[in-house]
Parts: sequence; structure tokens; C-alpha cells
Amino acid sequence: MADKIDDLESRSRRCNLRVVGVPERREGADPVAFMSGFFTEVLGDSLAASPMKLDRAHRLGPHPTPGSAAKSGPRVMIVKFHNFWDKEAILRRPAREQLHFRGKKIHIFPDFTSVVAKKRAGFVDVKRILHEKKIRFSLRFPAILHVDHNGENLRFASPAEAKAWLGRVV
Repeated sequence: MADKIDDLESRSRRCNLRVVGVPERREGADPVAFMSGFFTEVLGDSLAASPMKLDRAHRLGPHPTPGSAAKSGPRVMIVKFHNFWDKEAILRRPAREQLHFRGKKIHIFPDFTSVVAKKRAGFVDVKRILHEKKIRFSLRFPAILHVDHNGENLRFASPAEAKAWLGRVV
């Protein structure tokens, strides 16, 4: 039952992105309109030639008290896109590309459930080694590591499997 619930929650987040680093209160009274223009400003004309159609946009967590926002940083923005492919276009931009919004560094991530995020976080060490060894890989939903090595296409459902394979190959 827990797996079904997590699957349903993951599906409901399919068109969502998490945007980290947007300064507090910049969105004003209409966060949807603000975030639509935000993507055009941050990504330029290449990905967001016209304002993207968004269903919802809001911040996570309670409003910060005066002084606490400076300590913890701005709250995360959750943005729900009307079109799945608009969201995908943003995620497919070069991963190492630095994004800035009016002088502030911005990060954009998929909106995963905590269960999926923990599964994916388990692969951090393996991904670091694969990067160092220049071995091509991708981490597919929910947490399946695909590795292309010497003409072989390998799939690993757990970090332990991937580490065992790396121990034999590297």
C-alpha cells in the first residue's frame, strides 16, 4: 500500500520543479505570473521564448519571521507546469550551467517525494566515481542507474549492486 501511495504522489508531482534561491517576497501577490517571467529571464530566449504556462507556484514552509529569513535563506518555490515538455526542456539544459537571477545563484530540481529522493541519494558516491572515470550513466526514475560501458548497457536498482560492479571494473 505504501508503494502505491508513493507512486500516486510521484505522479502528482510529475509536472513540478523545485526552484531554490529566489529571494523572498520577489513574487509579490501573483507567484504564477512572476515565475512564468522568471524562467524567461533566467533561461533566456533559447528555452523560454515566450512565458511558459504554469498552473501553480508557491513557496514551501511557513512565512519567515523578521531576521530568520537571513539566517536560513529563501524558501523553496514549487512550480507546477501546465505542459510536461516545458518542464522537461528546463531539466534538459546543460547540467553544469550556472543560473542567476538578479545577481543571486539559482538551482532548479525535479520535485521528488522524500522516498524517491532518499533512493536517488544512495547513488551519490557511485555517480561521483563514474564521473571521475568518465563512464557514461544516467539515473532514471525512480532510482535506476543506467551505465554504458564498453558497449554494455547495465542497470542497477541498488547502490550496492553498482558498487560491486565498479569494484570489478575499476
